[in-house]
Amino acid sequence: MLTASQRAGAKADSLVRNVRVSRVQADEIWCFVGKKQKRLRVDDSPELGDQWAFIAIDGPTKLIASCVIGKRTADTTYRFLSDLKSRIADARFQLTTDGFHFYERGVEDVFGGTVDFAQLIKLYGDYGQNDHESRYSPPYNGSQDDSQQSAGCLL
Repeated sequence: MLTASQRAGAKADSLVRNVRVSRVQADEIWCFVGKKQKRLRVDDSPELGDQWAFIAIDGPTKLIASCVIGKRTADTTYRFLSDLKSRIADARFQLTTDGFHFYERGVEDVFGGTVDFAQLIKLYGDYGQNDHESRYSPPYNGSQDDSQQSAGCLL
């Protein structure tokens, strides 16, 4: 007997075919099944532990073009990219991913240069923010009265 989620998945699988996309953003969402990866034992099932939902969404339409769940490996990345390719129309589109290293080779192997591919790599921390030329807020001049400041701006 099929559950509601299996029926919904089958329906979405049949409907999301030959769709036109323009700006697809792909990313992974972490979760765990049963227990976290560091708690796994040698005899535990491979389905337990860390799992990743690979999601591709078209920015303008908010259509989820593909969703594949698995480990964060090259195999899952290739399954995800192949699934995405099978669902979209044969038209050039922009694909943006994070810096996950399997995307670089996978996109080339699966799409063969038929997409405009970019990786958006975010830098967290104090990268270039300590010098005076890259400051976002104006410098604080200690000679002014604190009552002249409002939300970090000098009045």
